[in-house]
Amino acid sequence: MAKRTIDDECMLCHAPGEDKRTLLISCGYELSEIVPELVIVFGGYSLRLCKCCRGALLRHLSTWRDERVARRGLLLDHDGYEEEE
Repeated sequence: MAKRTIDDECMLCHAPGEDKRTLLISCGYELSEIVPELVIVFGGYSLRLCKCCRGALLRHLSTWRDERVARRGLLLDHDGYEEEE
């Protein structure tokens, strides 16, 4: 039986097992205030996730994308905030 390592545990829900994937984020913001489990790597952040947590992240990204795309055609300023007509 192979020895489990820290890479075999989801950094969010702590699910054990080998099928973990690494999420890499490069951003100009301090993201570890929002997700303290994030680890700083290569000027960005890293997070090992299980299949369930990856699926939840993808669902949230899809919802975020749909909400943002729905704003197309609105009168927006240079920062993307709605302007008064």
